[in-house]
Amino acid sequence: MMRRINEIDIYQILDHGSTSVLINAVDISDDEQEAIGYYNGLLSEYPLYDSLHSNNTLSLCMIEGIIQTAGILTKIKNDQKPKYKKILFKIENLYYYDEVYDEKNIIFYVKFISMASFLDRFVGEIKSKDKTILQCHLTSGVAIK
Repeated sequence: MMRRINEIDIYQILDHGSTSVLINAVDISDDEQEAIGYYNGLLSEYPLYDSLHSNNTLSLCMIEGIIQTAGILTKIKNDQKPKYKKILFKIENLYYYDEVYDEKNIIFYVKFISMASFLDRFVGEIKSKDKTILQCHLTSGVAIK
């Protein structure tokens, strides 16, 4: 069973602007270890969109969708706004399996490996029609000034 987070809640949680949010819904697993974010097609509205399809650049831009999905999952798991804002620290083990052909069915899959107050590690995937396009391991943490 999955719990659905809608677009209005996503905008409040992420605190981005409507021009940079790549997801319009997120399903959270009951154990709050996995989430699926649904791509909203935002990148197709950019003037340089056609050039994004070369050299897997579109898939690389869509890693932000994985990060946003993980941000929603972190917020829901903590059940409150975290004291510290976490940012992406590191992308590890980035694997391209295919190009994005059907953008209407793109999902961002996230599964946490570990979560802590200051550092989270997770696996992220971009999928289209049950086909994995990209997979990566990500680490996010608190920015210390």
